[in-house]
Amino acid sequence: TQQEVSDQVSEIYRIIVENERIALLMGKVHSGSSISELNETDRIRINSFLRMGFRRVENVYLQYRNGLLTESAFARVGLNTYRTTIGREIWANTKNQFDPEFVEFFEKLRDSEE
Repeated sequence: TQQEVSDQVSEIYRIIVENERIALLMGKVHSGSSISELNETDRIRINSFLRMGFRRVENVYLQYRNGLLTESAFARVGLNTYRTTIGREIWANTKNQFDPEFVEFFEKLRDSEE
């Protein structure tokens, strides 16, 4: 399970390294930009990319809930990205697609240590 989580993180980093546009968009995410500042194509790109990340965090949560991972696994899910303006905007439009228990857990996790 831990190896699978590590592989998922590596895949996200690989995408950023190999895809110049995603790397540029991640720069905008971390510079404080808003989703409204992006063109439609870039909104779709970053929306899809961050949704992939939300699903990865959900997977870690499910493995944690099933006792296969410890709480320390959440230290490596990239919370800083989800704490950004764009991260919060995309989450607000996406969270209805997740189990309410996960939504509550994720928001507490995201908002801790800010």
